[in-house]
Amino acid sequence: MKFQKQYKKLVIFDFDGSCNDSYLPIKATFKSFHMSFLSKETFRNVSSFRKYSNGHVVKDAKLFFHVLTMGFSQSLITHFQSMACRPETTLYPEIQETIKNLIKRDDVAVVILSRNFLDNTAFRDLIESMLSFQGIHMEDLYDVISIPFLLQKQRTIKKLIKKLNLEPEDCIMYGDEVEDWKAARRAQVPEENIVLYGGKTSFDSRRQMLKKKIKKDSIEIDLESVKQKIITKI
Repeated sequence: MKFQKQYKKLVIFDFDGSCNDSYLPIKATFKSFHMSFLSKETFRNVSSFRKYSNGHVVKDAKLFFHVLTMGFSQSLITHFQSMACRPETTLYPEIQETIKNLIKRDDVAVVILSRNFLDNTAFRDLIESMLSFQGIHMEDLYDVISIPFLLQKQRTIKKLIKKLNLEPEDCIMYGDEVEDWKAARRAQVPEENIVLYGGKTSFDSRRQMLKKKIKKDSIEIDLESVKQKIITKI
């Protein structure tokens, strides 16, 4: 964790699907759990999961009934997170470069935030091994935070802003789902400070985001544009 008396900006990076491509971990998780109850149609369309949110994946794969009755939801997502954070799992090059540029600045607090069932210590350990493999050290980040529930994302954003003695206007949120946008807006982060990746490897496509009446200026379909937009907002 990086300490500084006064930061001028807070940049929050959602992890899954935003910093790395989560499609392969999803596919590997499904295979590892030997989900024989999944339909052949679901397996044929597994590549389409790139387009959807986590909730849509669960619904499309008909997992909801089994999550309730078999109680393996936590194990499933924990396994997915472990796969997504393996050292050999690389960040998108554009996001890796963006983070490396930001952590060089003493006036910018960089936070990686992820919603999952891993406790914060376990998640930090996984992230640390993955980031160090790519030349990013934990001590250069302000924090890495794991939250188990969606509503905690907006609360966490609010707490970070308050803890750093900043205003919502000083916060920049980067994510790849409509829920990332909602959490930031509920934390009073201005819409122009929210950068969403709506490209083919994101969880929510640009079309889905526009359906939710998110301004098209907030959505980028290539990662080079994401990088440029984040940097120019600092």
